Amino acid sequence: FLVPEEDFDSITDVTVDPTTGTLYALEEGPADRSTRVVAIDPKGGSVAARIDVGVDPTAGLTLDPVRGLLLVTDHTAGRVLVVDGRATLDIHAIEVSGCPAGVAIDAAADRVFVADACGARVWVLDAATERVLAEVPIAGPAMVKATISGTISVGAPCSRATSGKYASNASSPSIETISTACRT
Repeated sequence: FLVPEEDFDSITDVTVDPTTGTLYALEEGPADRSTRVVAIDPKGGSVAARIDVGVDPTAGLTLDPVRGLLLVTDHTAGRVLVVDGRATLDIHAIEVSGCPAGVAIDAAADRVFVADACGARVWVLDAATERVLAEVPIAGPAMVKATISGTISVGAPCSRATSGKYASNASSPSIETISTACRT
């Protein structure tokens, strides 16, 4: 399906719910810089809902496919917003400090990875309890995103698929491996 361009301001990230087929887009408004999660109906491509998630979250959006929860980084407030993507009602926050800039989930490991754009770390959260389990140091400030192959890249996208998770300094071409065994 094709959603008309005029239906949106500025789209900074997208994700799909594999259970419902709903496409979610992170939309930043041009004038007020408010940000919304837009739910798009997979059957007709129409906008089903717009969920206000506040002012100036960065382009970090992912979906927990097990729980149907959307995770949105709020760079300014140092938190990750959790939105019930299927009911579009509940919004609460996980405080992580720093500058959360990107978010990815490893559903098999039940872990959420949040990159700090201001610091040299990636937070590892338990997806079920929403608690920070670890801070993994990396070479420098980073972004994070899940790839189709199931790997999670931090910083520049990785070009090869393996079972490891990657971290790279956003200001250099180096790539580090983050073990998904960070469970404590």
